[in-house]
Amino acid sequence: MAEKSKFLLATGAVCVLALTACGNGGGGNGGEESPSPTPVVAPDDYTVDTAESTLASATVDGEEVSDVVSLREGMQDAEAQDASSMMGAMMDLIDSDPAECKDPVITAVTAGALNGEGVTEHTDDMVGGTGPNDETISVRVMDSRDAADQAVKDLKSSLDDCQEFTLSSMGDGTTVNSSTSSPEVEGAGETLVFSGTGTNEDSTASPDAEGESTFSTSAMSVGNMVVMVVPGTGASVVGGGSSSSTASPASEDELQSSMSDLAQAFVDGPVEPTGSASPGETASPTASPTDS
Repeated sequence: MAEKSKFLLATGAVCVLALTACGNGGGGNGGEESPSPTPVVAPDDYTVDTAESTLASATVDGEEVSDVVSLREGMQDAEAQDASSMMGAMMDLIDSDPAECKDPVITAVTAGALNGEGVTEHTDDMVGGTGPNDETISVRVMDSRDAADQAVKDLKSSLDDCQEFTLSSMGDGTTVNSSTSSPEVEGAGETLVFSGTGTNEDSTASPDAEGESTFSTSAMSVGNMVVMVVPGTGASVVGGGSSSSTASPASEDELQSSMSDLAQAFVDGPVEPTGSASPGETASPTASPTDS
């Protein structure tokens, strides 16, 4: 399989697993306050080109991010186009209750590559790669820092309303209990960690899918980008039926560590693309990752 289709197919696999298997103190000098430290921020003029080259040079847990490609380029691969059609068909089979949870949940667990209708419409603005522990990493370039901040705020707000919801597909339903948090990450603006557990007690499609599935995923705004990380164990069946237990999803501390490494890489960037980098464009004006 061509490497450039790997990002789309990897996030699709995560989606299948997740959804069908489951102060500032005053000084002592006359009341004058100490000056606030200058906040660490990333540049807000990243393009798809520089986001791709900077992600390719980033390290997570001491190892470089691999298989970095623009989603636009990845979608030119015939296998990726077939996968795109398959994902769209799969989304048609999935319902959620409340209905408003389908789009933000799928956006979160697929690192923004998919939404409630299939492959995201923002392919021209996104790049993706793989972390050393099989994390799926995506970067979506926005038109401004404020737009990136608002995108993560909007995604978190939507997920805050989905702390208990049901996902169903082909007659099987999974009850999901989830939570969100906003850890502090130096260099990032808005942050989000979304995690939860799904319970499927009666699977008509596959008895092996019965039991609990767990997931975790994260998003943050860095400069004019939205960076998302879905760990390799982001969605895993952990019990039930004859399925063997697998590792629990990444903890908030582990996700925060990956987010910190990536935020630092973009604060230190941008890394200018080399002649081998894929052609890119500047970001198009867009709103939230949950917009259809």
